[in-house]
Amino acid sequence: GEDPYLTSHYAAVLVMALQYGKDFVRDLETRRDRGPGGAGLRPRIAATCKHLAAYSLETDRFNFSADGIDRTDWEGTYLPAFDACVHAERFLLEHYNASGGGGGGQDRGALGVMCSYNAIDGVPACADPALLKDMLRRDWNFTGLVVSDCWAVDNIHSNHRFVASYEEAVGLALRSGVDLDCGNTFQDFGRLAYDESLLDEDDIDEALSRLFRVLMDLGYFDETDEPDAKSSDDEMEHDQLALEAALQSIVLLKNGINEDEPGPLPLSLAKHKEIALFGPLADNQTVLLGNYHGLPSTIVTPLMGLAKMGVEVAFRQRASVCDFHGESATILVVGLDQSLEAEDQDRTTLLLPVEQRDLIKTISRCSKVRDLPVVLVVVSGGMVDLSRYKNSSDIDAMIHMSYPGQNGGSALAQVLYGAYNPSGKLVGTMYPESYLNEVSLHDMRMRPDGKFPGRTHRYYRGDVIYPFGYGLSYTSFRYAMEFLGGTVKVTVSNSGSMDGSVAVLLFHSAPQAGNEQEPFRSLIGFEKIYVSVGDSQLVSFDVSKRMNPGEAGSHTFRIENESIDVEVL
Repeated sequence: GEDPYLTSHYAAVLVMALQYGKDFVRDLETRRDRGPGGAGLRPRIAATCKHLAAYSLETDRFNFSADGIDRTDWEGTYLPAFDACVHAERFLLEHYNASGGGGGGQDRGALGVMCSYNAIDGVPACADPALLKDMLRRDWNFTGLVVSDCWAVDNIHSNHRFVASYEEAVGLALRSGVDLDCGNTFQDFGRLAYDESLLDEDDIDEALSRLFRVLMDLGYFDETDEPDAKSSDDEMEHDQLALEAALQSIVLLKNGINEDEPGPLPLSLAKHKEIALFGPLADNQTVLLGNYHGLPSTIVTPLMGLAKMGVEVAFRQRASVCDFHGESATILVVGLDQSLEAEDQDRTTLLLPVEQRDLIKTISRCSKVRDLPVVLVVVSGGMVDLSRYKNSSDIDAMIHMSYPGQNGGSALAQVLYGAYNPSGKLVGTMYPESYLNEVSLHDMRMRPDGKFPGRTHRYYRGDVIYPFGYGLSYTSFRYAMEFLGGTVKVTVSNSGSMDGSVAVLLFHSAPQAGNEQEPFRSLIGFEKIYVSVGDSQLVSFDVSKRMNPGEAGSHTFRIENESIDVEVL
């Protein structure tokens, strides 16, 4: 996602759950009401946060230098998630307004950090003592290990040409704060670096001490018959978790051509028992998993998921002519895959592949001739320009799925047929293709500057297709906001006809919003809640830290189309 607060939250939750168990966050939620909890003290594994820092592109990643990033962008965009990694417990305690406890000092965090391939203002990240020693260890009090990205120590010489030899790269990396080399440059050239006095025993001892300290923290040398980490072997439990994650991530973008008319979703088995299914991703198992994945015992594609729901599916991966035989709805499943967006490969367009655009055009028009509702499902990791379909009368409904994992097909079928009310929100801004003409991958600026339009929902003010945080539901929610004693209280009411969850996103605009330093708006809190039809739920956000007494003026807090202004005198 593009938002530093959201990414920080993801990072902190993952770090603490990986290291101390999945009950850690649940314990935090209960601490909000009950006081200190008792999360385990000893980590099970060492989580490592990457890539520090300003690693923002794949093309030319081995020799790219992120230049000219000013302090505001560093502190506001590029570093917050790493800060949250290193201080994960503190971040989550503040998020949940919970007290400390468990004897952990309230400042536990990731035991590892990985430095990146790129340079920063000409200095390779894995050879930058200002980054790894001054900021990470001195200012942030990080005591864990630093590991290079794989072959990043090699790149100090081979790609960046920052030093004249590999042994110099080894000496500089170790003395700059790298403890572990993902690669063999330390092993192959470490002795030579030592013999040439490019490093000494103190440098080696310091790195080894940090590495062995982490191993000792993990109980690596303990004499015990207990397993290092306990995990459930219940395949059904894991399968259900994968399904729930996929369900919550599905984003409903469009449901109906006109806002004042009901859309086609959810479909009904009574009316839409037989459907026509098209698209290269409709029965593709591999694409559902994204990258860096294991092999699940089962992978459910959209075709398989619909069949499990009892839907009779006429599936055609591709079609150049109209080919329908009595179906009552059309579903197209298109999108991206690892041949288009992957490690070491940046996209060069925000559009769907041309053959998919042709397929959508052909099938949607054929469907409309037969008066069939058309549902377009787009699967991708990054955002895609869907403007032509947002405004098209040939597309009745539209869904976005990030690579949803092993149960993506089951999750999609449940959403399409109303067994689950979608509650997902976009974690990125959906820009038009023309945006690529306004920005460069190599330009690290975030804020608008002259002809440069800015990046992300925090700074970009141009037209977008769908904004960050967008997502529809099959029901309607109403929000009533009030400000009491440093807290924004929100009453969320389900005024529609279907029970469902909703992610409540609170945005803040400071009195100087949009000036040289301040973003136009910032995400400062969120909570997902379940609200039954006719019921209401109260959500509270502590915003006292946003009310800087030295910054007089109007603070605006917004949720969806509702807002409240608070004056600071």
